[in-house]
Amino acid sequence: MRKPELIIEMLKEMSEKPEGYIVVPEYFGASESESERRHHADLLVDSDLANWKSEDILRITDKGYDFLNIIETDKQKYLEQIKRSFDKGAPFLKVVNYLVSIANNIQI
Repeated sequence: MRKPELIIEMLKEMSEKPEGYIVVPEYFGASESESERRHHADLLVDSDLANWKSEDILRITDKGYDFLNIIETDKQKYLEQIKRSFDKGAPFLKVVNYLVSIANNIQI
């Protein structure tokens, strides 16, 4: 199962660190919440929002920052949009690419 709130929480956690990374332990012997975080870390990597720097270190990518920035502009609106997309069976990568395209079209 995918939890958009957890994905956003993990991205935010990484973005707040000067190095842009968090430690996410392996599945083996992990608690349920740690296993869930590891699963969502893999989803972040699958969608190019983060990448593995080592077996346990996950680092946010430029695309991850873009995704987080657009989400943070109107968190509730986009969170609901993500949930609706998941309910309709949309792949996570398609949802991410759509939101990143919004971020890329914002003029700075």
